[in-house]
Amino acid sequence: MASIWAVIILVLTLTPGKYVPSTTLFSYDKLGHAGIFCIQALLLMFAINQSERYTEKQARWAGFGIAVIYGLIIEFIQNLIPGRGMEMLDAVANTTGSFLALGLFIILNRKKNTESM
Repeated sequence: MASIWAVIILVLTLTPGKYVPSTTLFSYDKLGHAGIFCIQALLLMFAINQSERYTEKQARWAGFGIAVIYGLIIEFIQNLIPGRGMEMLDAVANTTGSFLALGLFIILNRKKNTESM
């Protein structure tokens, strides 16, 4: 699921500017960035956590790191796309969303661990 979401992000963020429809769905652009990267980081964290090779803490930080790096790479690539450009505030919003996922992951796992006792 995390890889499908990553492809969706890639398509949305690397579509040339003239082909991007104007919509009010993400009228608050930075909130949109934070939201999609929060979801991406959470999906990564849960996917990595399912592997018995990694602890919950490792899964949390790996998911966070991968999402942040992915967001930064996309921002750099956008400089190569006509009608798009790199925006540092987008990178900050992507990272903020990934950071929010850290807290959500901790809360959701704490609740799950408490219920299983």
